[in-house]
Amino acid sequence: MKKKSTFGTILALTLAILASAACIAPALAIVTYHAHANGGGVVIIDLANHQPPIQIAVSHYDYGDHGAGDYLEISTYQYVPPLGRSVWVVVAAATDSPTIAAFLKSVVYANLPASTSIMLLEHCQLQVCRICKTVIAYWTVPITSSKVTLPPGGLVFNGYGSPQTTNELFNLPNGITWSLTVVQIHAHVTFICPTWKFCGPVGSEDTMANLGFDETISHA
Repeated sequence: MKKKSTFGTILALTLAILASAACIAPALAIVTYHAHANGGGVVIIDLANHQPPIQIAVSHYDYGDHGAGDYLEISTYQYVPPLGRSVWVVVAAATDSPTIAAFLKSVVYANLPASTSIMLLEHCQLQVCRICKTVIAYWTVPITSSKVTLPPGGLVFNGYGSPQTTNELFNLPNGITWSLTVVQIHAHVTFICPTWKFCGPVGSEDTMANLGFDETISHA
């Protein structure tokens, strides 16, 4: 299994999956979404005796078309025939923003299995924040889908080294253009899960935290 990944690449692959299934969705009107994330991170969790490996991505949005909010998504590693290879595919998501949840259901994951596994939580049930180079996330309820269940827990991304800024543009087969300006930094990650009786390091030297990035998603 390929473990190395960055936030921009993960998003591109996720949207590639959406593009491959776009033929079952109705034609979309042109929609442009703007947001600014103050902090986030992405890590792969592979624990023995606790279901298949999962990838968790978290973000806190300061502002944007859908206002401020926190976001968490879970992906599993799956073979996708149209791509001819295995990639991380989103299977569940949670947010404390009603407008972000509606956007995910009606546009991003419309007519796809993930659209039935988007949870709208209370602010106290999901929190993501950044303090300098540290990103902290916790959730107090299980995040579930038909494939996996993530019990209540938390993540701490301890960033180190110098941040790097990258600009990425992805043109997908269904007309979606995804552009990102990403400020990333390597991070050591601690995962806490009382249900699984685990508190310790996860991820690898390639695990990334995001110290802030701007994003624009255009659907044609």
